[in-house]
Amino acid sequence: MSNITLGQYYKQKSFLHDLDPRTKLFSTFIFFVMVFLCDNVYKYLAAALFTGLVIYLSKIPLKHIFRGLKPVLYILVITAFFNMFFTRGVKLFSFKIFRYEVIISKEGLYFAFTMTARIILVVLFSSLLTYTTTPKKIVDGMEKSFGFLKKIKIPVGEIAMIMLIAMRFIPVMSNEARKIMDAQRIRGMVFEDGNFLERGKKYISIVIPLFVATIKKGDLLATAMECRCYNPDSKRGKLYPLKYAKKDMIVYFIMIILLLVMIFIWR
Repeated sequence: MSNITLGQYYKQKSFLHDLDPRTKLFSTFIFFVMVFLCDNVYKYLAAALFTGLVIYLSKIPLKHIFRGLKPVLYILVITAFFNMFFTRGVKLFSFKIFRYEVIISKEGLYFAFTMTARIILVVLFSSLLTYTTTPKKIVDGMEKSFGFLKKIKIPVGEIAMIMLIAMRFIPVMSNEARKIMDAQRIRGMVFEDGNFLERGKKYISIVIPLFVATIKKGDLLATAMECRCYNPDSKRGKLYPLKYAKKDMIVYFIMIILLLVMIFIWR
């Protein structure tokens, strides 16, 4: 649980931290589009180099950045496994497991690489967004960006508030889970022992107390909001309104140019 980076902000003074949240949200979306447009190894390498440059500009230690990959490690392994062993194509080599012949194809290796590379790049860039932007600013940026949807009666403000509460709850629940695990270890519980099923049963002793704690905290939050007369339909101002700077315009321009190059020039 401590490896979950969503909702965790890393305080630092950097170029990336100073950008408007709308700029970072737009850049993240454009980067995701570019990643899914990659169709060869060179484009993935270029995307990785670009990610490395953004990490450098964020001034966040690499150990914090790559910590976000731990929760998706099993997904990476499963994705690579199924693409490698179940994609048909030009045979590279094969081996036998009992009576069955396992064939590794050229296309299988390629799809295993591309799918895992996409997941890694998306997770790293998402981690950069949350590390360099507070949950409040992310939600403010989304509310401002999608404010036009209010004209068609979509409750953008309420959706933004729900997202803010959810993002704030993630690190709180992570800390709560860690406390419960420490309490169970003091009682003699060893989570690392046993096979997969046995370890799964042990984690039930964490899930149930965590579920109860979540309900209690949610009830306390609802009571606090009622005491403060919270009304989702009322208009609210911003203590620190969002404003674009010259650097935001430069980033917008760079991201649009990169996307156009990816679509029309670098084929």
